[in-house]
Order: sequence, then structure tokens, then C-alpha cells
Amino acid sequence: MTETMRRYQAGYRDPITDDWVVGVSDDPDTIPGYYDLELEVWVEGVPEIGAGSWMPEEAILATDRDCPPEFPIKGNLPSRVYHMPDQPSYERTIPEICFAAEDAAMRAGFRPSRAGRQDA
Repeated sequence: MTETMRRYQAGYRDPITDDWVVGVSDDPDTIPGYYDLELEVWVEGVPEIGAGSWMPEEAILATDRDCPPEFPIKGNLPSRVYHMPDQPSYERTIPEICFAAEDAAMRAGFRPSRAGRQDA
């Protein structure tokens, strides 16, 4: 891993306007990308978190089965799915990355788990 990972926000190129948009699109025709927060430029593709060169804003790499209290949201790198503490799937999820807030996970290009929340 590199000593300092670059911070980013995920996004996509809108197929109609060709403009970059922060977030995740449901349209399969969009081109994924990410915004380099340091250089303030868009890059096409998916950032290499596992390789140690990129890290989402407000996130840390997981070092254990549990995320620390200040980064409670568990993220799975292969699927790009995040799990909230109030979901049934949370306890059995072994994270590769932990997020400080749900919006941080979404800005990183992760999608919510399809498992329902316990309070729902």
C-alpha cells in the first residue's frame, strides 16, 4: 500500500448532458468515474481502494470484523454494498472498509444493502 491514499468521491458521466455528477446512477448506460479531491479533476473508471492508492472521503480501511464506533458503517469492496448497524445482515458482514456516515458510503460509490432495516 502507498503511504498516503488519495481521497475521492464517486460519480458518473450523465449520458444525456455528458456532465459529471457526484453519486451513483441507476442507469446502466452511465460511465462511472470519481472526483480527485486534491487535484479537483474527474477520472473515468472505478478507484482502486484495495490496491491502496485511493480512499473514499470519511472512510478508513477495516482491520477487524467490526468497524470502530466513529466509522460504524460496514462496506464490502467486491460488491460495493454498505451495511448499516440496524440491518439484519450487519453482524455477519465482514467489512473491507468502514464509513463515518451513510452519505459518505454513497459518495464513495457504494449502494445500500437490500436487507431491510430492523426498525422498518
